[in-house]
Amino acid sequence: NHAFDYGKRALLETLDHLDDENIAHIGSVKSAQTLYEPLMFEKNGIRFAFFAVTDLMNFKHGWHDFVATTDTSKLFPAIREAAASVDVVILSVHGGDEYSDRPAKRLTIFEEQAVMQGVTIVLGHHPHVPYGIEHFGGGYILHSLGNFVFYQPQLFWTQLSFAARITVEKNAGTTTVTSVECIPIQAGYQPSLLSDSSELSQLKARL
Repeated sequence: NHAFDYGKRALLETLDHLDDENIAHIGSVKSAQTLYEPLMFEKNGIRFAFFAVTDLMNFKHGWHDFVATTDTSKLFPAIREAAASVDVVILSVHGGDEYSDRPAKRLTIFEEQAVMQGVTIVLGHHPHVPYGIEHFGGGYILHSLGNFVFYQPQLFWTQLSFAARITVEKNAGTTTVTSVECIPIQAGYQPSLLSDSSELSQLKARL
């Protein structure tokens, strides 16, 4: 939702710099024709398709051709097409209600629908606080990863979060998510692993 904070020129310059350094990126593009094309890559014989969209933007005009949204009429056909040719589809979703105690219902419905289209893993973010993980159908939905490199000491749950280690295995032509591991962290400008036992217990209860 901040992709247009400094306007179209700055966004396009950012994408050029990423390309110059061979850093892969997804979600923001230079041309509307490629807006819903996934990032495709292969690792250890497993083929991945990565999509990234936002459900909200800080601006009303000028950005729709450059930042992918949760427009199901455009996104879902692209997901179905990708799912037919890869082993794992990952969808990064920026949306929800900041600091809310639970995932927004409208976004939960969208994420579950995305899994039904062929998404294997949904990575949610924007609320600044962590939510739980849902195993829905054949996919996993991480409703909000919370803060990471972000310092918000004013609220308890803006300071605690988790990283996710997701293991995917392919055997005899079948690809499976074999584990989703939560790694507790203390969020901030220098994130660190969380070691305090009382805070760990509260984080586990929230997940």
